Amino acid sequence: MNKHTTIAEIAVPLPVDRLFDYAIPRKLMGTIAPGMRVSIIFNKRKMLGYVTGLSSRILTRKLNPIIAMVDQAPLMSVMNMKLAKEIKDYYVSSFGEIIDTMLPAAIKQSKGITAGFSGRGAYSLKKKTSLLYVQNISDELLIEFYKTKIAERIQKKERILFVVPEVKMIKTLHDSFDKINGIRIGIWHGQIAKKEMIALWHALARNEVDVLIGTRSSIFAPLSNLFNALEHPVA
Repeated sequence: MNKHTTIAEIAVPLPVDRLFDYAIPRKLMGTIAPGMRVSIIFNKRKMLGYVTGLSSRILTRKLNPIIAMVDQAPLMSVMNMKLAKEIKDYYVSSFGEIIDTMLPAAIKQSKGITAGFSGRGAYSLKKKTSLLYVQNISDELLIEFYKTKIAERIQKKERILFVVPEVKMIKTLHDSFDKINGIRIGIWHGQIAKKEMIALWHALARNEVDVLIGTRSSIFAPLSNLFNALEHPVA
């Protein structure tokens, strides 16, 4: 009698527009989740793939097994995976390549990441959010406005992602926000050293950062309990 097999649907970071089924070994049952990286044999060579989904069904052919887990937590949230699929469909690209592009180079180059997304991830925003339109205001007053709003959110145990268009703007905002009592600030951009990015990734996943200031790639950071994402205008 054929038996149900637990299967992982894997996307590979290559220009291949399809997913590949791999059997999950008994020793890895219950530990693999979508958004994780795993080690597989693909086209007769060992490489890393991204788990995009899990299923259980009766098979008519033998599948290659997953060799090992690379990380202990998902690097992609449920919502980020959905976003990656939308980008893939829009640009008619490879799912694996899009996921690969969304992750920081420092994280992709590291193995054994122990913290990442839990639940739905950074895009589980509160249902009730406010849109504030500010114009004709000096930079000094704008910074004070930001500081007031940030302090209000921190009091409610919420976190804020503050997006800037240029790296050079991060230091000014960091120095200003750092004056808020008890605030924990993280900085995210493409020029961060590998060791610092890995440390930041784990700090974010452990909820040890209240405000993340970063360039636009920071929208893929492992943030949860996020109140809103603010984008500072170009001067």
